[in-house]
Amino acid sequence: MKQLYAILLMLLVSVSALGANAYNVNQYNHLARLSTEELMHRGQDFLQNKGLVDSAIVCYSIVAHRAQSENQESKEMYQIARALNNLGYIYATYYYDYHKAYENLNQSMELSKRYGFDNNLAYAYLNMASIINARNSLYAGEDFSSDALDNTRQAFDVAVKAQEWNVAVTSIYNMLEMMRNKNDIGLIEPELNRFKNLQLTDSVEMWQCTRMFCQATEAYFAGQYATALEYYNQMQAKAQEVTTNRQQCIIKAMQQKAMVLATMHRYHEAIDYLQQVAEITSKQGMQSELIETHQALAQVYAAMGDRQKADLYDYKYLKAKDELIHKSHAEKLEKSRFLDEMRRVNEQVEQIQAKHERAHQLLLMMSLIAAIILIALVLLVRSNIKQRNYIRHLYEKNVQLLDVKVAADQPASHFARG
Repeated sequence: MKQLYAILLMLLVSVSALGANAYNVNQYNHLARLSTEELMHRGQDFLQNKGLVDSAIVCYSIVAHRAQSENQESKEMYQIARALNNLGYIYATYYYDYHKAYENLNQSMELSKRYGFDNNLAYAYLNMASIINARNSLYAGEDFSSDALDNTRQAFDVAVKAQEWNVAVTSIYNMLEMMRNKNDIGLIEPELNRFKNLQLTDSVEMWQCTRMFCQATEAYFAGQYATALEYYNQMQAKAQEVTTNRQQCIIKAMQQKAMVLATMHRYHEAIDYLQQVAEITSKQGMQSELIETHQALAQVYAAMGDRQKADLYDYKYLKAKDELIHKSHAEKLEKSRFLDEMRRVNEQVEQIQAKHERAHQLLLMMSLIAAIILIALVLLVRSNIKQRNYIRHLYEKNVQLLDVKVAADQPASHFARG
């Protein structure tokens, strides 16, 4: 019995030591030990307030990596879907790694559909459309992409369903831009009709600016150029009240006014507007807008019949576009070392998690064995006690029977009578 107690004690000590070692393997850095909510907060702060993109991607990557666990609560999965969405945006915007961006956005969409996260799904569709459009215009030379339009449509549909009004309004704004470049507004007429029937307030920041953009574009395609100019003027005025995309909205309104003026053969006014835009975008490093402005200047000069100026701005357009492509490749190459580090970190995290899982399974198995031995020990002790009591009872009974038998076997005493 003493040997059994000793074996059980050694087994329990071994199990305890194994548990301590397994959880001491956790060598994650400080960020990896933070909660998902805290990591999301820090990632947003790094990206929006401090401009530390690499730090933001580390925070979001740690959260996204937690999607591999099957025991996450719905609230936790929502944050993971958001992190994947943000990673898609970062990889496309700052790293020009469109493959990685697609990968993260697709995963975000999959989680959002599975768990019904419509608000995040709307953002994911919008981001997907943006990176498709950006990639096509940068590398393929296309101003319109049917895939980008389809994703923007879906962003609008889901956003209206989820009442995610900022996404809904931005989706319409982006669709108007696509159709303006395609010179055809008919493709998005159902979405525009739904948009005009929305009862929104000025709390939706881009609402008024987009409404003016919509009315101006419709007037332009209806041949009402003076009305279109008036709406674009209102759009530019409303853009002054926007905080997030103020400069982009102002520039878009000025570009569109210039193109309306060019259509009206008021070429010199159109060129004045475009020259102002070129100066603003050049000073502020808005490379995409500058490329678009150079292209518009080339078109206006060509319409005027000034072939020399048209060729000059066509050259500037191609040169600026080529510089942006080279810049994207250079930045992608520069950041590739960091991305390699991130991949190695993720591999190490997976290895540590695998070790934890194996140790956890072994711990459960050893605990189960210990519990079985403990139960067997308790049953054995109880059996021994019962057996001991039974033997004692038999012994006492035999003693009683023996006393009775001895008394019965003794001869009777005889006394003489006097």
